[in-house]
Amino acid sequence: MKATSLDPTENAPTANARPIFCSPGGWRARGRGSRGAGLVLALVVVGGLASGQGQTLYRLVAGSEWTPGGEGPSLALRGVFRLVPQPGLLDWEQFAVDRLHFETVSEGGAPRVWRGSGFYRRGGRGPFFGQEILRLEMDDGSGPVRYVSTLRPAGADIELTLEAKEGGAALRLKAVPAWSQWLYRTVAESRFVNACIVCAGRVIPVPVSGGFELVHSGGTPLFERYQVFGLRLTDGAEPPGVVITGEGTVELGGEVAVQQRWELTLRVRLGEEERTATFRNTDVVPVRWWPMLSAELAEEGGDEFSRFHLSLQAAPFREWWFTTRSGMTPGTGPRPTGRLTGADLLSDTGRVVVPGMQLLQPAGLPAETGVDGFDLLPGGAGEVAFTLGESADSPVLGRVSEGDLLSSAGRVLRRNAELVGALGFMPPTPDLGLDAICLHGSGEYWFSVRTPAFSEKLGRMIGRGDLLSSVGRVVRSHTELLGAFKPDNPDRDYGLDAFFVWPSGEIWFSLEEGFTDSRWGPVGEGDLLSDQGYVVRRNLDLVRPFQPLEDLADFGLDGIWIVSDAVPPAGAPRLLQPVRGAEGWELRWDGPVRVVQVEHSSRIEDPFAVASLLLPAGAWKLPAVGPSGPEGFYRLRAW
Repeated sequence: MKATSLDPTENAPTANARPIFCSPGGWRARGRGSRGAGLVLALVVVGGLASGQGQTLYRLVAGSEWTPGGEGPSLALRGVFRLVPQPGLLDWEQFAVDRLHFETVSEGGAPRVWRGSGFYRRGGRGPFFGQEILRLEMDDGSGPVRYVSTLRPAGADIELTLEAKEGGAALRLKAVPAWSQWLYRTVAESRFVNACIVCAGRVIPVPVSGGFELVHSGGTPLFERYQVFGLRLTDGAEPPGVVITGEGTVELGGEVAVQQRWELTLRVRLGEEERTATFRNTDVVPVRWWPMLSAELAEEGGDEFSRFHLSLQAAPFREWWFTTRSGMTPGTGPRPTGRLTGADLLSDTGRVVVPGMQLLQPAGLPAETGVDGFDLLPGGAGEVAFTLGESADSPVLGRVSEGDLLSSAGRVLRRNAELVGALGFMPPTPDLGLDAICLHGSGEYWFSVRTPAFSEKLGRMIGRGDLLSSVGRVVRSHTELLGAFKPDNPDRDYGLDAFFVWPSGEIWFSLEEGFTDSRWGPVGEGDLLSDQGYVVRRNLDLVRPFQPLEDLADFGLDGIWIVSDAVPPAGAPRLLQPVRGAEGWELRWDGPVRVVQVEHSSRIEDPFAVASLLLPAGAWKLPAVGPSGPEGFYRLRAW
């Protein structure tokens, strides 16, 4: 099986006003199945960007619908298409409409699916200046039908009504460009309030959780515009008592100070009752750093009895991977699946990402060895850097201390003296232990230590709660990390147990010891905090998907890694030669990536669906489908 290029412009970099990134590149592999049937594997690497060089992806928004000819109700539409530039005539810009895929949205039954192509033209001079027209040929399996719009004034978005040449059917299209798309999930303090107007009872906020997709759809010189798709929030009950769904827009920018403008159309279901309402924000000044989002939203109008309010706190992440100080026995499933140790790398979705033995076994370390901090290393092979909870003897590496940085490949990445030596301690360089760890994009290791010591070079004590660099500097002191909080003992060093650094410079972290804050109340050692002064997620909320049988108030948080669309890979992965074994084909790759996810589509023009979990690995086995093995197109999304 030979790898060659597939559509090199499919995911080429495109300039953006926001820090949104793409991994360019693509590959195509062709071969033959064991029974002579064709096996076609196409791998396209994508990062955050949805548009190729010169191409623009458009997504339908609320208000798009298809009306059949004759009698029959209109059906809501969802879908995508691409505009590909073509040579224009005089003052007209012309685009080919490519990879059109529309589906009807209905409560029950299979959706009606259209595929097609066409052309779009905008521009003109004289009486036709600033006009647009769209022509499509769509087929739902019963034969092609042509739809044509009339000339109308062009705007930043596409909003046109098209009529079928035959049959009387019509399309109403409202589409926005999708320059990038990030998945957001809620964090602590997201809540819904049904404020009763006629009663004097106390209003009780209901915590809600969920997520949405945020799509950058352009903007003006003053404001960037984002589209909210697929918002869904629930109260977590089974069955849920509160369900909130919908979409809308967010605008960020301003002439003097940064402002935010939210407008969401949401359907709120409370038990058996339901109503659709428009929500707008009451706080125009953002209180959190981009890309974090925070908004206090209020329903416009309400009804005669109540008015809805929604406090939405969200961050761009797909999963949180973490280790705990205490192990746990998961209660999910019909029976416990076995005890998890503090060495297991877990996901907040309730799965084990990397078993602890996969980290320890290459170095010959026993299963009961504790793992503390960890980080995923670039390279596409799923290599994990980690620290130990205590010193141990390895038949492969010899004596390793709790201050050494090890690898899941069975090697020592850095001895403790190499990490702390640049901080300038009096010889011999002491072993200060190693707690939290991160390979920063600058090439430095950022870390925290377990034992305080005085640095002659810096002329200060190095504390357990300081965030340090292997080049010999203090990135953040413990007082700076907690500067936006108000602990009961502000002079105490509470230690630094885990951390994650966002591209904006915001740091999420956990502590060795808890404290009481004047605003947030008790803060546990396993709670995830932000240096901007808010609680990101409580420890029990983090481990809740595992339903631990142990009755603990806090399981600790020793390590954290976040899969986020806001944190791009350093470059594109490189596809290696696919391997065919006894169990079928296996895709393999390497390159400066940490996490991948494989997506699949049976047709290149159709939307891709998730085919694998998020993988800290360098290979994935294709599922055996049909007598000749898997056929179709596979896309690799990388972080």
